[in-house]
Amino acid sequence: LPEITIRILKPLVRPSSGLKATANPREMAEYAVGLSYLGVSKEAEAILAEISPKDVPQVLLFRSFMHFSRWEYGKAAELLKTYVRDPQLEDYQRLVGRVNLAAALINSSAAEEAEVLVTELLRETSTRQLSLLHGNCLELSAQLMLEQERFDEALKLLERSEANLSQGGNLSQFYVFKLKLLLPILRGDSSSRAMNHLDQLREEARRVQHWETLRECDLHQARLTRDPELAARLYFGTPYQAYRDRIHSATKEFFSPPPEFVITGDWRIEPMVVFDLISAEAQGRKARLPKGKNLHRGLYFLARDQYRPIRLGGLFSSLFPNDYFDPVTSPDRIYQLIKRLREWLARSNLDIQIIETDGAYSLLVGEGVGLRMSEDLGADYNKELLQLLLVREKLASPEFTAKQACKILGFSRTSFNAFISSCLEQELVWRRGSGRNTSYEIRENLLQAG
Repeated sequence: LPEITIRILKPLVRPSSGLKATANPREMAEYAVGLSYLGVSKEAEAILAEISPKDVPQVLLFRSFMHFSRWEYGKAAELLKTYVRDPQLEDYQRLVGRVNLAAALINSSAAEEAEVLVTELLRETSTRQLSLLHGNCLELSAQLMLEQERFDEALKLLERSEANLSQGGNLSQFYVFKLKLLLPILRGDSSSRAMNHLDQLREEARRVQHWETLRECDLHQARLTRDPELAARLYFGTPYQAYRDRIHSATKEFFSPPPEFVITGDWRIEPMVVFDLISAEAQGRKARLPKGKNLHRGLYFLARDQYRPIRLGGLFSSLFPNDYFDPVTSPDRIYQLIKRLREWLARSNLDIQIIETDGAYSLLVGEGVGLRMSEDLGADYNKELLQLLLVREKLASPEFTAKQACKILGFSRTSFNAFISSCLEQELVWRRGSGRNTSYEIRENLLQAG
């Protein structure tokens, strides 16, 4: 359905060159939601930001969902507070918005505010006999009890929620199942039986493809067993700063992120070959990718999240941030890149597979292979930064001229002008001098990334 929506609306939202966009605000919003389902989040958010909530109140709800997906619950809550006050909303729309607001408040440590809201919601959904929403609210209430370590009350609420959600969707039931299995862990139980509960939860999370639960399972296990190796794997395998902050808060007594970490297929086996995602070459084997080019960046974007596969649209928008997604041509650009990357991995004898699951991609790292990741490589590690690091590597200096960069990167002067403008806009470099004496210097805070 999202693909169909995008195909129908694209001529209105992104018309051919020279033509004026004719989409109305509601059509723009529908197009953005379609993009978000495909993982094209940046373009979707840019479109939604241009739409006034006065025209389409739901844009605030849609934007909040994007923050949910990145664990940015505080930002989601602010949008939802505005959304639920909109006088244009129907009663049921407002109610659904308030349920989502309660979830955002609970997960952003605003427990007191959340408790007041959840109490109101429990009463309203019960009075109106909205069984499924009431079940959701019971589950939210159980989360509040767990935060207060009132475990017996939480279990009773979960059992009531389970009864209400028996006719609902699988995901709602999964949330209840998840909390029930986590109860021993949250009580502080680190026995083999409790760890088996985590394994059961991981198995079910994979079945329903709720990838963020796999991330949470590792955080619970790392915290409970005080395992710095697992905490490091979790930290470097998570691209979301908001979740990295959670990791730090939960593990700060025994874990501090090192500057870099090698992610392996099996942590018990020392890797014989390590591919460095910064230098784009393998240590222990002759295998190198053109640094800063699409194959290198593609491998990086596939590796940066060790839990959630990246959807085709997400991979496209990461690799081609200045291009709009086209439902006809964009998928093929990704298919071709994946094909070339698989061929390169095979030629290089690197035991790394690119796995496709329902239109999303992930890496399966084999035994004896490692991927070195750096603390400085954030979720937005982009093409320009990779190219700057290559220039610095070749010159053994952070300073360079246009002529030097053109020679190293194979740029024409026109391409260099576009490149350096983007670097200056992103505050990646300083400009020194003027005219023929102009030079550039990579900013000091980026030097650790190489």
